[in-house]
Amino acid sequence: MNESSNQMDSQRLQFLTDYKSLGGEDKLLFQHIISAASILYNRSVAIEDLFNPVDELTEEQTSVIKLLAQQAMATMANHLQHKEGLSERQLVISEKRLRTFFENSQGLMCTHDLNGKFLSVNYAGAGILGYSTKEIVGSTLYDITPKHRHPFVDGYLEQIAKTGSAEGQMVTSHKDGTPRIWMFKNVLEVVDNGPSYVIGNAIDITERHRLEKDLESTKQFLDDVLHAASEVSIIATDDKGLITVFNTGAEKLLGYTAEEMIGKETPDDISGLITFIQNPDRHGSEQREWDYVRKDGTLSRLSIAVTPIRNKAKKVIGYLGIGVDITSLNNQREELKVARIKAEDANVAKSEFLANMSHEIRTPLNGVIGFTDLLLKTNLNETQQQYLSIVNQSGNALLSIINDILDFSKIEAGKLELAVEKCDLYEMSAQATDIITYQIQSKGLEMLLNIPYDLPRFIWADPVRLKQILINLLSNASKFTEKGEIELKIETLEEVGKLTKFRFSVRDTGIGIKADKQDKIFEAFSQEDGTTTKKYGGTGLGLTISNKLLGLAGSKLQLTSTPGKGSTFYFDLLLKAEQGEAIEWRDIDHI
Repeated sequence: MNESSNQMDSQRLQFLTDYKSLGGEDKLLFQHIISAASILYNRSVAIEDLFNPVDELTEEQTSVIKLLAQQAMATMANHLQHKEGLSERQLVISEKRLRTFFENSQGLMCTHDLNGKFLSVNYAGAGILGYSTKEIVGSTLYDITPKHRHPFVDGYLEQIAKTGSAEGQMVTSHKDGTPRIWMFKNVLEVVDNGPSYVIGNAIDITERHRLEKDLESTKQFLDDVLHAASEVSIIATDDKGLITVFNTGAEKLLGYTAEEMIGKETPDDISGLITFIQNPDRHGSEQREWDYVRKDGTLSRLSIAVTPIRNKAKKVIGYLGIGVDITSLNNQREELKVARIKAEDANVAKSEFLANMSHEIRTPLNGVIGFTDLLLKTNLNETQQQYLSIVNQSGNALLSIINDILDFSKIEAGKLELAVEKCDLYEMSAQATDIITYQIQSKGLEMLLNIPYDLPRFIWADPVRLKQILINLLSNASKFTEKGEIELKIETLEEVGKLTKFRFSVRDTGIGIKADKQDKIFEAFSQEDGTTTKKYGGTGLGLTISNKLLGLAGSKLQLTSTPGKGSTFYFDLLLKAEQGEAIEWRDIDHI
């Protein structure tokens, strides 16, 4: 490698020595070659620059410089051949020098006559076309050019014969039939005592051409996407805030045209975007709602996401903002918010009205029920007794429904508070079972009260509301159980500081509840399904009220159930407790 390099350096030195002796037309030809090199360098160059391409040139420009150097060597050889007094040995050296440059060129270097017949070709050029040099020499430009491009070859040969030079792009065919695209710059070498020939220099730009086409297709695709996204605002800026992309959607949403915006800074009304892009610059993409002022002065509410655009070195080179007009959605959202507030206010007013009317509604009904109770204790005949019993039962049923509704309304209005006091847990549980025992036993069911012997006797709770919850659960269990038993169980789970966690549970052997209906039964005015309401009656408020009362105490109802086998409703309460003295249960056989 070093030996070859030294040889090339020696040849270049000899060339520069010979160049100084040039004159006349040969000197003029070299000036044309240097002018062509100056175009590539974009500055004045010396003859030495042909043999020392620098880093400021692209790979393709470097190849062209090498071709110009080869042409210079060919011209020098021709000059030396005709130089007066040139020795045979010098001629051989010059030709060898020319052949070395010719054969080692990386592009296509060739000579052909004015009919397009190849006289010589370098190894690299023939290899790019898929041929050997022997296969190329003797063939013509027409042989390696697609038939539909033959008129171009005709024009090329005609031009170079008339003007002495030609340059441009030429399409040829590889041996396998694939196209190859060349950038060429050829000159005509006129020979006094023989046929003239063309010195051809070309660079294979097939790959570059393909990349340019791909880039053009990609750009067109992106343009089509930006144009098609007419309902989405897409704006891109450089790192200085100058707009580089302003799509159809942005035109539609903001009222500006792309011509008005591209290459300019964002308008003052939109330039608040700069404060927005500071976060994406530091942290990545960000999304928020943003008010834009349209060209006509109207406001548009956009949901916009801004993302920094980074190069391979991770440096921010611009910003991309994508926005969707949510003005209508935002207006609807505000209207819905106002409507919801009005509905909530109306509901609170209704609940407050019912809560305040509690006494006024209950008083006359209690009077009806009270006097029917008194009448039932007087001397009545059988028919009167029957009629008054129906009135009394109906009145009590109506009072129960009204009580549920009024309690529910009080809770909804936020007017129900728990009255916590020390109460006897044993006595309260006995009262709850006493109230419901007759109803249970009349259906032939067994009532069980399961209380461990070491259960604390006293607790601090609201006895009225706790008993109401237990009665609701026991009443529900009785309503939906046709045979078997109902159990009220009270137990302690753990000590939490100075408080004790109690679990209250009511178990039945009734119809059970399907898994997909278990959440529904805790909703107001709801039962498992319509057939349940028709068969068993009720308002569907009992469990809802119980659950809301427990919510005031920081607890909630929970449920385990198997259809056809029964259900267990339970809740946990964290209460202050006191052991107290043991109690002997009376009439325990009746429970």
